[in-house]
Amino acid sequence: MTNDMKFDVLWQVWQKERKSSMLQQVDKNFYHDAIEFYDEAKKSEDSDLKTNLIKILTNIIELRKQKLLAYVAYNKPIQQTLPKEELDFYKTVATYSKTFQENLFSGHGFEAVQKENTGLKVKQEVPEIILPSGNKIGPLMKNNTIYVDDESDAEFLLNNGICTK
Repeated sequence: MTNDMKFDVLWQVWQKERKSSMLQQVDKNFYHDAIEFYDEAKKSEDSDLKTNLIKILTNIIELRKQKLLAYVAYNKPIQQTLPKEELDFYKTVATYSKTFQENLFSGHGFEAVQKENTGLKVKQEVPEIILPSGNKIGPLMKNNTIYVDDESDAEFLLNNGICTK
């Protein structure tokens, strides 16, 4: 794949993220591939490529990070598979958010209401489907972990052999 083609892929990812308030699906190796491309570009004589690559990658990361933070803030389940780096970020921030909320309300005579997201491992590739709650999920990639908030959705995915715990 040429540098122009790789840059075009990143440009398309950035455009999709900019045009939607929802987190867009990216390949689970997105960051690994982007870093490899960046390492190649650093060796290039094309300073414009390096400058533009840094700008576009920074924009993609910032947009996706903002969207992940919104999922945590509103306790919304992630409806798609994420690259490992984003999944780790999501889990870390969600844990801190939960701890913050628990500490804030502790000792005041009431419990914070917060549902636990159920992490499920995808057993097979599945196109986008509609869950019992009416939420859409997918496409799902084999061996990725997904998080759903609704117990009936989790039960549906488990009972139909799509996921395991």
